Amino acid sequence: MTESSGPTHKIINGTEYHWDLAKSETNASKHKVNFCEAVLVFSDPFRAEKKNTKHSLSESRFDSVGRVGDRHILVVYADVGDEDIEAFRLISAREATPTEIKEYRAGFGKKGI
Repeated sequence: MTESSGPTHKIINGTEYHWDLAKSETNASKHKVNFCEAVLVFSDPFRAEKKNTKHSLSESRFDSVGRVGDRHILVVYADVGDEDIEAFRLISAREATPTEIKEYRAGFGKKGI
C-alpha cells in the first residue's frame, strides 16, 4: 500500500493519532519518516517529551523523542483530545539530532523533560 492510499489516522491503545495525508507525504519525502511510522514513537515506554513553545501561539505543541526500530525519531504534535478522548495531531516527524538523542537517554523515559 502506498502512502497516498494509506490512512490519515490510527488508534493505538485507545489513543487517536490524526494527520494530514499531504503533509505526511511531504514529511516522508523531506525527512524520510511518514506519519504511519512516526506514531510508533508513542509506543516507546522510554520516550522523552517536552513542550514546544517556539512554533505556535494558538495551540499547545509538544516534541516527543522515541525509538522506532533502530532509529530515534522526533515527533512534533498537538494535543487535540478532550475529557473523553485522548487524541493527538501529528505536525512533523524526523530523525532526532544527536542532542535530542542525548536528551532522550538522559530522560530515562520521563515525560515532560
